Amino acid sequence: MISEIFFFFALIFFICILPFFANAQGEAKKVVPKEVLEAETGLIEGMKYYNAEEYKKSVAVFKQVVEKKEGGAGVVFMLAKSYAKLNEVPDAIIYAEQAAEKSDNKFYQQFLAELYTKQTKYKEAANIYQKLIKKYPSDIGNYFELSEMYLMQEKYSDAVKIYDDIEKEIGVSEEISRQKQLIYLQQDKIDEAIKEGNKLMVAEPMESDFVIQQAQMLLSNERYDDAQKMLQKSLEANPNFAEGHVLL
Repeated sequence: MISEIFFFFALIFFICILPFFANAQGEAKKVVPKEVLEAETGLIEGMKYYNAEEYKKSVAVFKQVVEKKEGGAGVVFMLAKSYAKLNEVPDAIIYAEQAAEKSDNKFYQQFLAELYTKQTKYKEAANIYQKLIKKYPSDIGNYFELSEMYLMQEKYSDAVKIYDDIEKEIGVSEEISRQKQLIYLQQDKIDEAIKEGNKLMVAEPMESDFVIQQAQMLLSNERYDDAQKMLQKSLEANPNFAEGHVLL
């Protein structure tokens, strides 16, 4: 809610106030155009309803502003969000697409991708996240979202590549390794899944949970010799590792 209120005031500033600062130099007096005043009034009224969770009313107000071609991408975006709050996703997508066409604002793009996902339009959502990654390579969230879109389309190899890209940015991660293990196990790539478990144990050698999970994976796939060697090595480093003794 706080971010949406901040967005509202930023919207008002950029659409209704900033242009007059730009044009004020050399002009003693400036008459505010009627359409700008109407857009400002519509924005204020629409956000009032939106923040009060009266989304049907905010839709009516924002739509009136949009149909008059006033307010720009920001108002179109808020109209889309209002429709989304009413769970009218197809209408929300129509206006979210318009907002994304009018502006390459990453929040507009991400919102449209979220709507596509709700409608199981995973390919369209993936295309957006691919573009966002190119433009904002340090925004890790987009990588995770793209990997999810690939998984939804059963493009497992593409998902693994994205997880590899994330690891290059943030290093070894339990979440990523577990996701990759699930993919490898689903593809019956046992050796690759085991490598991911080994990677976690190397990164966190004192984390007993990693040893337990790796041993269980080896045992469930009848890799008894590998499990025995791994557990013996772990117990040499930590003789009080009770679960290790049980598994051994």
